Amino acid sequence: MKNAKLSFIFLSTLAVAAILGLTACQCDQSKLFNKTWVLEKYGPETAMKAVIMSNPLAKEPVLQLDGKGQFGGNDGCNGFGGVYKLGADCEISFDSIRHTFMYCGDSLIMVQSGAINDLIRDVATYEVTDSELKLSTPAKGVLVYRKK
Repeated sequence: MKNAKLSFIFLSTLAVAAILGLTACQCDQSKLFNKTWVLEKYGPETAMKAVIMSNPLAKEPVLQLDGKGQFGGNDGCNGFGGVYKLGADCEISFDSIRHTFMYCGDSLIMVQSGAINDLIRDVATYEVTDSELKLSTPAKGVLVYRKK
């Protein structure tokens, strides 16, 4: 009976370690930096929208983090930048955000631009792999980028 109990504890500990190991891979900060991340979809986790690129005035929405606390990119219409902070457990926040104020000639692009900016301001966590970056808000808003 004692051996069975020890085996259960050992296997439980091993399972928890494996889960934590997989989670840690999603928070590898070094995978964030000095890359161009291209936005593919955004919005509520249960109803994400594909990025609109049909207007000739639209720009490819991108995000770049420099590894020193500065970020930049654009929302498909306007450029933006500021500072980011990383914390433990895949935490990230974007602050001191500044924007250009261009007219993009298409109300759908303007709505998309506003939605992306609203999400960036509220981002609290990230998951990153070699090819994908997912930023999430506490209210289940999501921005999904792919590595360019």
